Amino acid sequence: MRRRDFLQKSAGALATLSFVSSASRQALGQSPSPTDLLSLSSPSRNRAFAKEFSDTGISILQGLTESHRAQFSILHAEPQIFCRVIDSQGETLTGLRQTDFRESSDNSIKVEKWQIADLHLGEIYQLQIFNGAGEKLDERKFRSFDDKKIGLRIAVASCMEDSPSKLLFQGEMWQALWATEPELLFLIGDSCYTDVDGPATPEILFRRFATSRKLFALYRAKQLIPTLALWDDHDFGANNSGRDYPHKDFSAQNFLGFFAQDPWQVSSGESSLARGPSLSHTLRAGGLRLHMMDCRTNRAPKRASENCVHWGAEQEDWLFAQLETAQPSLILNGSQFFGGYFPATEAFQSNHPDNFESVLARFRKSPSPVVLISGDIHYSEVMRLSPADMGYETLEITSSGMHSFLLPLRGTIGNSRRIAGRNKNNFSLITVQPNSPEKLEVEVTSYGQGGVIWYQHRQVIDRGV
Repeated sequence: MRRRDFLQKSAGALATLSFVSSASRQALGQSPSPTDLLSLSSPSRNRAFAKEFSDTGISILQGLTESHRAQFSILHAEPQIFCRVIDSQGETLTGLRQTDFRESSDNSIKVEKWQIADLHLGEIYQLQIFNGAGEKLDERKFRSFDDKKIGLRIAVASCMEDSPSKLLFQGEMWQALWATEPELLFLIGDSCYTDVDGPATPEILFRRFATSRKLFALYRAKQLIPTLALWDDHDFGANNSGRDYPHKDFSAQNFLGFFAQDPWQVSSGESSLARGPSLSHTLRAGGLRLHMMDCRTNRAPKRASENCVHWGAEQEDWLFAQLETAQPSLILNGSQFFGGYFPATEAFQSNHPDNFESVLARFRKSPSPVVLISGDIHYSEVMRLSPADMGYETLEITSSGMHSFLLPLRGTIGNSRRIAGRNKNNFSLITVQPNSPEKLEVEVTSYGQGGVIWYQHRQVIDRGV
């Protein structure tokens, strides 16, 4: 789709969406805002929430970040905004520029992308937002990220509903995540449920993304964390959908419009993030490769009679060409890999079994040690994968869901690979330390509401054994 057509459709989609009052939301039967939610919780929770999160109506996400530069996505309802970045000495940085702007036909919603250069490691910066009259609307703290150091501490989350019952505790889940102080946050699918009323049209896609941006505490954090995202079926546009979804091209541009993860231009130096086929990406950071896979654009229907693939041949070849150079790697995917033990699953193993076996054969031949990371299933678990599976012992870590409904039966189904699991709302903190091109150490901790630890597991992954 051409950019002009996309923006025209986006404008039409947003024309009916605006920031409305609490009374108006109740009259329309809409979900409450974070401000409304504060009145539904205890006073102590209100104070904790207010300390960590902003409630100005401005939605901000820090995206792709390196040691000297960062990207931001800002959603707002102002006629016009201006941004400024200041350092700890109060000096204004001059390297800030707007790189993308979209708005509704009635100017009710704007989504803007901004980039800042000339950052320094260890410095705490302030991103300030002003209206056209020069009044400061919002201010968030952020840091640059040392993508060259060895080792990485990431948070992983998926499945974020905005139904009223889930909104009641989502702020506490995000507060618990921020307390773990990850260096990066990965949203690995269903960060927005676009299909609550059936398959989403282009108009609904944009509206639902904007609604999630308004409601989730993730986008109100006073201390920003670099965040990257990949999709699964619900933020793609339709439950259990794939290559036959009619709006997938628009959906891809819509998704990228809300996340600030544009590979840096070659003229500005080598980018730590590279775009692959469809909506896949590879991030190089911490001495690792992090492959963010697209399991929807080319996905075949379950057990399709023809071309029954999960990622598609082009994306597979792109992945394994990189894995030919030995380096510890994380492979992030919306759907589970080894989830075939559960009859109703959308796992790679059960949906595309022949393709799954061929991909496993390629993993077994690859010199790079990998850890698999997945979401989708509204259950958290760690599976130990055997040498018969991957050619060496490694893990699949599943983190789902952040604030979503749960599947009580999932934990009761036998799974010989499972070494830890929990049927509670959760996110994962994963610390990875590469020791050599063939070896890495992994520690995963599953957290719940209030920062409770559901489980923890440590393991050395050694491809050379």
